[in-house]
Amino acid sequence: VQRIPDRRAVKPILAIINQTQNAVLKQQCVIALAATGSEKAIPTLSALLPDADSDLQKAIAEALCRINSPEASAPLVQLLGADDPGVVIKALVGLRRNPLPATVPVLIELSAHLNPNVRRHALEAVAEVGNGSAVSILEQRLQSDSSAEVRTASARGLGRTGDKRSIRTLEESLK
Repeated sequence: VQRIPDRRAVKPILAIINQTQNAVLKQQCVIALAATGSEKAIPTLSALLPDADSDLQKAIAEALCRINSPEASAPLVQLLGADDPGVVIKALVGLRRNPLPATVPVLIELSAHLNPNVRRHALEAVAEVGNGSAVSILEQRLQSDSSAEVRTASARGLGRTGDKRSIRTLEESLK
């Protein structure tokens, strides 16, 4: 089932997810749904979140990442509160594909996460939204973050925003 990205498979896969109590089967079905990229999966994927373990959360985030729809953003935002940094990172990748300005405060909060990979992905997502608050946090992280990867992501993000006010900050970071 995992190798069939045919949207006709969505309905039977959703039926299996709704009927089974088997966690492994449920996770495999979510992975199969990811291959379809169908928006029809969003309600079922959202409904799975409250009881999902870390592995299922990762599969759900991956499936939502492949759905190019603003409706995928709400469950991705829910996943930002997961305990597992891997789940949070997958959710951040999905939000980069479906950026919503309303997520900026959460993304800014995650830019101070203990895990540098979470910080980096949060800053990349902030840069995709590209509003005024994005420039400010990107500049702050470029100047002060302990991780070279996070500082690099901040510099790239500032370049992506195209905001001319950040040129001086970028130049200073080269010194």
